[in-house]
Amino acid sequence: MKKKYTIKDFKENVKWYRKHIESDEFNKYLEERIKMNNRYLKEETDYENKPDLIGKNIKCTSVSFYDVFTNEDFAKLVKKEHALDTKRFKADKRYKASNIIKNYNYINLEYGYRSISSFSDIRFINDDYISNLRIHWTQINNYYAFFEFKFFLKVNIQDNTIYKKFIKDRIDIISNKDFYFVYDIEDFDSVSSFDRIKLGHMHDGYLSLILQHYITSELHSNYGRNNALTKLYFMFSNKDLDINSFNTKYYGNIYYNVSENYIAIYDNDFSRDNHIVYFNNTKSTNFDLVRIISEYGNDIYYFLFGQIEKSYFRNKFSKYISGSVCIIKTIFFKKDIMYLTKKIHSIDDKTYGKNDNLIQEFNECWKYYNHGNEVEVIYNYLEFKDMYIAMYKSVYDYYKTVIDLSNIRITLLIAIIAVAIAVVSLF
Repeated sequence: MKKKYTIKDFKENVKWYRKHIESDEFNKYLEERIKMNNRYLKEETDYENKPDLIGKNIKCTSVSFYDVFTNEDFAKLVKKEHALDTKRFKADKRYKASNIIKNYNYINLEYGYRSISSFSDIRFINDDYISNLRIHWTQINNYYAFFEFKFFLKVNIQDNTIYKKFIKDRIDIISNKDFYFVYDIEDFDSVSSFDRIKLGHMHDGYLSLILQHYITSELHSNYGRNNALTKLYFMFSNKDLDINSFNTKYYGNIYYNVSENYIAIYDNDFSRDNHIVYFNNTKSTNFDLVRIISEYGNDIYYFLFGQIEKSYFRNKFSKYISGSVCIIKTIFFKKDIMYLTKKIHSIDDKTYGKNDNLIQEFNECWKYYNHGNEVEVIYNYLEFKDMYIAMYKSVYDYYKTVIDLSNIRITLLIAIIAVAIAVVSLF
């Protein structure tokens, strides 16, 4: 049986992290990790003169998180923004908050019309690390909105000294309202060779937990309470990028923008959340996921985020299908039915986004490298659409079957009670 971890377990992990993060064992581990990466890069590139993700030439001062909202989530986000502590944050408050008298529709039916909107620019007051948080959004379809939460930092998190201080100063803000992860530790007072890897994962992952906290606890998140949100690190190099001399084998999945000469490096095409990296040279680019989603709607969303949607879906409904939780007895029963209904209809929404030339335009602007091999992207949304509709509909049908069986039981029970009352009344 899977162990259920608590915030207390997480706090114990943090204590262990603080105890050993400056230890000789961990510093040696970091050095070994860098040397291993360098050796790999040197196999096909001149490491000293080429851009990389671990060298001193890289600067990272902004990180974006992405979430998907319904109109209800949107309303909650507006209320939370209006309730921010004015001593710590200064927000634009561009949207009116819904109340008992007036309930606003933030996500509307849009036919043949696409837009990108700025939700807010929230300034962090007297914060040593974070400058501001900009929130933009667009509609994926007529049911869901795609949100970007982009943090602008005052520090370069590629500097390991600054990075460590950031984590040690802020990691204690994580609460049971936030997403967190926990590792089993063999010995609190020492660091084994296996535990060094766990310590490394904590070190790499704690920054994203801290930043996501400001979304889930201070504001509102749909997926972020129980999941790590998809994130994108914006990294800049002071050296020009030459894709022909870049070791594409090392980074797995690389998308290279031909016209603007920058690359986007994704781990498994967004199917994971912690290793999504954006990389370019010192020139600014037009890379903007919100803009891309606004243009292509469902097609591009499920191309980039389909695996994550599967993961969220699996985490949400596995306990019901396995029978470990009786769906009829849960307070989320009606909400889950509405969720499945919206998902089925939203995927089949043909009114939003231009879909005909998606892959053609993509292949004209981008080159895709999979472990060093240039591959043409082939994507058929109709096949993906049928797959996701079938996935949601299978659980929807299961819910309907459970409801029908429950109604039959209730009908039989009422009939038995009626017969019993009739028999008693005869005497």
